[in-house]
Amino acid sequence: MGKNILKRIMLIMYFVSVVLIILMSVRKIISIPVFSLAFIVQAVIIVIIHEFFHGISAEKNGLMFTSMYIGPFVLLRENRKFTGLKKVKFNGSYLGRANIENREIKNDDDFKIHSNAWRKAIKAGPVSDIRISTVFIIIGICTGIYEISIAVLMIDIFVCIPSFIYGDGEHLFLIKNNKVFEISVIYTYSMIGNISNQTDEYLYRKLIDEIDKTVLNDDSILPLCIAAQSVIYKSIAEDKIIPESIKNTAKDIVNKGPKCFSQGMDIIYFRSLINTMILYYLCVEENKDYAERLYLYVKGMKCSVPGERLDKMRTEHILGKEDYKKEIESGKYRNQMFYGCVGFENMENIIDDKVIEYSYIKNKKTET
Repeated sequence: MGKNILKRIMLIMYFVSVVLIILMSVRKIISIPVFSLAFIVQAVIIVIIHEFFHGISAEKNGLMFTSMYIGPFVLLRENRKFTGLKKVKFNGSYLGRANIENREIKNDDDFKIHSNAWRKAIKAGPVSDIRISTVFIIIGICTGIYEISIAVLMIDIFVCIPSFIYGDGEHLFLIKNNKVFEISVIYTYSMIGNISNQTDEYLYRKLIDEIDKTVLNDDSILPLCIAAQSVIYKSIAEDKIIPESIKNTAKDIVNKGPKCFSQGMDIIYFRSLINTMILYYLCVEENKDYAERLYLYVKGMKCSVPGERLDKMRTEHILGKEDYKKEIESGKYRNQMFYGCVGFENMENIIDDKVIEYSYIKNKKTET
């Protein structure tokens, strides 16, 4: 209910903003070409500064700032210095992103340090938006080029505020108030790096214990969905049976259905969980009947973000619906925002091999 009201308020703000821009243009208060140029230049600057402050805050508080994505480019970082620039396939789900990885987490004290560092890193981006916006507004007023001030206000309304509400702000709220989400974030961003077995075991056990303690309801379903998917994904890569409690949690989430997820991007996590479960029940437990039932939930789904198309290809290939061997082996359908993340890329390679191997074995049995 709260999100629906918020969406309506945002739509009203968008409409009023557009009308005001048109009126100011008609009355020659602003020049549309100057306004457009100011909007584009300032948007790029704000995105770069926003992501940089996410990363630099993480680095100052003990995490690793390993790369920064700006549109189709990724700046590589090592030993607190940017060391190179690579061009990657543009990821339409974000304009920029700071790639942050954890260091070793072997006990509760390490975990607390990392949790505090993540809170500060998430908060740093929106704080930088406020500061740079204030600077641009002052510059516009002092120079008399009001297009600068108005353009940055439009960026705040159309980009920064929605990004905070549905991105950084929501993540900051969850990491402060939901233990499952907090552990999931730290666990996931440890998996993408190159971590020790001790860190892996500590975080895995901590996440399992927290999932077991959490009651499934409307408030916890999204964090539990993310947590369960992380555990199942890693279990596929390591070819190990997951605890019954995790299976039951995942099944309960699926049974509740997509209607329990908020409109917008949240539904992606539901589809991702199901695709991961399909791979698990085929590759690890060889339970094709249940995998086929799960497939009915995602059959004909739309792939709305990078990585989802690969999820669909893996699912349909392993079930024998389509032949996507070449596409899976090419690696070009992977989510580019994890480019260079050693741990994650290793798991992706293992899972791709398992999907292709399983399909090959199944086809050979069918031929026989």
